[in-house]
Amino acid sequence: MANPGLIAYFLVSYSIGLASLAVSLASCLKRRSRVARDFFLATLVMATIGASSMVMNLLDASSASWLFSALSMLNHTCAAAFIVVLPLLVHSAYRTPGARAINLAFLAVAATVAAASAALFLAGRPDTGDRLLLGVKDLAILYAIVRIHGYRGRRHDGEMENVLHYIMIGSAVVFPVIVASEMIPGVFHAVVPLESRGSISLPLAYCVWSVSYLASWFRGYVSPLGASEDAYRQFSARHGLSPRENEVLRLLLAGQSYKEIMASLAITMPTVKSHIASIYRKTECTNKMQLSLLFSSASHPKV
Repeated sequence: MANPGLIAYFLVSYSIGLASLAVSLASCLKRRSRVARDFFLATLVMATIGASSMVMNLLDASSASWLFSALSMLNHTCAAAFIVVLPLLVHSAYRTPGARAINLAFLAVAATVAAASAALFLAGRPDTGDRLLLGVKDLAILYAIVRIHGYRGRRHDGEMENVLHYIMIGSAVVFPVIVASEMIPGVFHAVVPLESRGSISLPLAYCVWSVSYLASWFRGYVSPLGASEDAYRQFSARHGLSPRENEVLRLLLAGQSYKEIMASLAITMPTVKSHIASIYRKTECTNKMQLSLLFSSASHPKV
């Protein structure tokens, strides 16, 4: 039987991850943008890695060797996919002229190495493929941390601003743990004496990823409720909103429906829709969540 503490660790990580997977799927279906799609794909890949690692630790490898082998293959395939999806997410979120060439170059290298590691695994050289896969995966995570930090302050996708910022901070903290567990496992297991199959650091990264996403999503909906009059006035001035649009903005971010805004301001429904469309156009947002996160970013200092 696997270590109960290890199983609890996998279950907690995966349970938190399921929540972020559901939220990111909803965002992807609603927004239908490249960055929302790529974020969902990255979350899905990490969820699959976490689930397969958890089941592998629950299995008796000798009595279910075929299933164990299939899960191991799935784990490796998802790790290879993550190497491609992570820089693809960075490329989708930050598409400035200088960033485009660098992102595409790294994406090409990552895809090539992921394919090479998969080929080595299928060719009967799993150890070589594993080392190559782990090394490039860590490099992809480091690349994302550095690029996201470097892009801070530039204009990019509003909804992902807080998300990627939070993830960058969390990833920077757990990145040394990931490298240590994979590159010097003897030292790592001396500190954390758990017998595990597969990586025990990736579920930690998945947990940080999920908590970061849910925290930024929660902040985007909750923090505007306590915003001051000055915060709304400054935000409206920065984006060229009219006094009436400022009133509509406050009611919209407070959670009022179009009908409630119409009643509160004693205006017609077409006027409400016209004001909201103008707010989205001036702020370059496409939905309420994106607008809410943009407002939160402007009214709260970055960490």
